[in-house]
Amino acid sequence: MVHCNDSDLSNQTLLNSCTHTCSNIQPGSIYNFSLVRLPIRIADKIEDEHDNEFQEEILYREYQTNLDKVSNFKFENDYHDNKTAWIYFNRPRGNFHKIYLNCSIQDQRCSNGRIILTNETDNCSNCNFITISPITRGVSYQCHAITIKENFLNVISDKFNFVTDLEPVINEDDKEIWVYNTTRFSYNLTTKSDFDHLESICIPANNQYPCETLTEKHDKCVTILENDGVYGCDYHCSFITKKLNYTNNYSKNYTVVIFPPMPILSQDEITSRSITIKWKISQPTHFESFEVIRNLTDSVFPNKTTFSYTWKELLPNRGYKFRVLIYSPRITRSEALFVNTSEEAPGIPNSTDILNKIIPLNDHSQSQSEQYVIEIDPSLFSNEYGIIKRYLIYVRQNLNKNTSMPSLIGSYYAALNNNSIDYLALNIPISPSDNSFLKSDGKLRLILGNDTCQNNSNANIPCNEKLKADTNYKIILSACTAAAGCTSVLSNSFRTKIQNQLPESSKSIVWFIVIPILVVLIIAVLITLSRKHIKNWCTDEDNIDENGKSIQLRSLFRPIRPKPLVEYLNIDRQDENKIYDEFKELEKISPHSHQSDSDPNFAAYDRYRNIPARGSWEQTAVYLTGEHRLHDYINANEITSFDRKRKYIACQGPLQETCEDFWEMIIQYRVPKIVMLTRTEERRQARK
Repeated sequence: MVHCNDSDLSNQTLLNSCTHTCSNIQPGSIYNFSLVRLPIRIADKIEDEHDNEFQEEILYREYQTNLDKVSNFKFENDYHDNKTAWIYFNRPRGNFHKIYLNCSIQDQRCSNGRIILTNETDNCSNCNFITISPITRGVSYQCHAITIKENFLNVISDKFNFVTDLEPVINEDDKEIWVYNTTRFSYNLTTKSDFDHLESICIPANNQYPCETLTEKHDKCVTILENDGVYGCDYHCSFITKKLNYTNNYSKNYTVVIFPPMPILSQDEITSRSITIKWKISQPTHFESFEVIRNLTDSVFPNKTTFSYTWKELLPNRGYKFRVLIYSPRITRSEALFVNTSEEAPGIPNSTDILNKIIPLNDHSQSQSEQYVIEIDPSLFSNEYGIIKRYLIYVRQNLNKNTSMPSLIGSYYAALNNNSIDYLALNIPISPSDNSFLKSDGKLRLILGNDTCQNNSNANIPCNEKLKADTNYKIILSACTAAAGCTSVLSNSFRTKIQNQLPESSKSIVWFIVIPILVVLIIAVLITLSRKHIKNWCTDEDNIDENGKSIQLRSLFRPIRPKPLVEYLNIDRQDENKIYDEFKELEKISPHSHQSDSDPNFAAYDRYRNIPARGSWEQTAVYLTGEHRLHDYINANEITSFDRKRKYIACQGPLQETCEDFWEMIIQYRVPKIVMLTRTEERRQARK
């Protein structure tokens, strides 16, 4: 008989072939097989004999069945955690201690996930799956399971493959709107799966011009992506995760905003009542409109194709602040541009102010027969439209002329014989930082007729010679800015006093005193004229007699012909000393400059402290009129030739700090020729 195991109580016999098949055998088990030979009667023994048979004999043999292997694998995603995979299978038959699962990535490109994942499960009656994590998305895994039991040979299952899908990329900080101020923008993306490369697609919002769709295939394994857009454009961007033999995966849409560039502002045309500003944009830009803002309060939206705007109805001599905003619809502001309107002539005062602020002082002690005191209140004119730089005082004799502007202007000497002529008596420079010309009460008091001047026919040179006795006058007061012109007003009339008559006895005394004085003066004049080589009488000059007719004066001395030019170029030290001595003589008899006559702020611009351009020489001084300048001073004076046909400018050699002033003067006066009358050395020392 045959027993397949200890619990087998069946009495099965061997087949004729001496074989037996045990059924219901379990894998992974140990079986004790027994072959039982039943007792056999000994043939030559009788039945009642004691040892008449061979006793029962049992043959034992232990057999071990192989472990069963795992089969029928199936992969499923964990929908709550895409980093976990569920591997279902048919558990091995029979007995085993545990199942060990091993999965390895077959096609990893750019990710850095774990290549091999393992897990195991203990023997249980109903176990049919194993989970593995963390899995890498976008790769192919190959797995096998090992059935394990102690003292048994492990059994490896057939290979099993499964594939995880690609995942979309996400923005690292998960922002949905990215804002940039440059056309080159980038995004730092986080990948959720393996991939070969990424593609970006950025579509302009609302068909904005000149924005275009941006499609870019980026390099392998690159996650920091860059694109070049257009200023002022909004883009809707998405990213495609790509890998060969895998289905592409699209990210959600992100908005990329590129702000327009900052407009560059500049001033164009400036008048006293308007300012034109212009702006430019350096690169192609999408924009919808411009807004021009003035002083943070007023704004306009000009035509977007002009790139300029003229702001009118402004006030003169005012500072304005401008900005330009560009809408795309995002807004970018320009830097502030500060512009000043140019000056205008001062505003015209009302008649009441003219009456009350230009007052002839008839009772003043210095108002006499040939001179008169006029009091002027400087508040008559305002600096609102421009800084007043000078007052011009014209004297009018014809009281029938009621216009405030000087008309038929002539020289003082021409006006002596023609009452219709207005002549310039005074040119008074005004400095806002220096009020020394005002009296303690803040008023300006002028004495008309208290000066002497040369017999000069130039109407532009002031002459405050004596007035006519017992004569009616008016003055024209012109307040002038540096460049915008003058505003003139006409005063009330005033009358000089009657000439006093002396008694006969007084006349004798006067003549007794005057005659000696006259003799001394004549001798002094003759000496002075001889020292000056009587230069003013060496040539014939046109003069005017009392009837206004031209007469010819004969030379009192023979004219001295100048030396040939070559002799002046080759003068020796002795001739230099003579010229220098002559200069010293001229310096002694010329008008003297006092420190109080000149603005001390201009002293730094003079080569020599004793030779300023203003003060005593104010009426011929050159004034620089450039709007950008902080002052108008240069050491230069206008000179008119003796025949009135040519004009010159005498200017000191420019210093290092006045070189720019010198060339501004050349441009302002349109000087065609420059003549250097000095050497580069002065008294054997190099000029600087």
